[in-house]
Amino acid sequence: MSELNRKLVIVGDEVDKKNVELALWDTAGQEDYDRLRPLSYPDAHVILICYSIDSIDSLENVEEKWYPEVKSFCPNLPIILVGNKTDLRNGDDGSRRLVTTQEGKRVADKIGAVGHFECSAKYNDGVNAIFDNAVRATFRNNDDSARKREFLTSHYNHEERIENNIISTHKQDRSLRRILMS
Repeated sequence: MSELNRKLVIVGDEVDKKNVELALWDTAGQEDYDRLRPLSYPDAHVILICYSIDSIDSLENVEEKWYPEVKSFCPNLPIILVGNKTDLRNGDDGSRRLVTTQEGKRVADKIGAVGHFECSAKYNDGVNAIFDNAVRATFRNNDDSARKREFLTSHYNHEERIENNIISTHKQDRSLRRILMS
């Protein structure tokens, strides 16, 4: 039986001129871990949901299990959908059903993923692109959050200034009335 695994990866290359350190959580999908898995979500900055191209069931689980769970615990985090085992397409004789790239993209669009990638860990094909894009999605999400905070702060300060001006105008009106009445 698998468990929650955490792996620290220091990325040697720079992504967008920034040094990056990744902490990766590989969460177990078995029901026994349904209560433990959410413990890995609070410090997350991006979610990679993976499926295997040799299992249509794993792609269906993206929509039925993983996406609802992730949205419940991490509603504002970017999601990247990853198809694993692309090496199985090479030399495939058509005897088994493999998930197509188009099917993966359709699910990625449906769940609002910021990206869909496929890779082969066996041949290390496409793996770096996944992590580079995950880091970029994190940076974009942090930039968007900062802009939202800045907007809300600016909007709040603007409303506060308007409110203060109204109070100030109201006080001036009372002062003017007192002067006129005297």
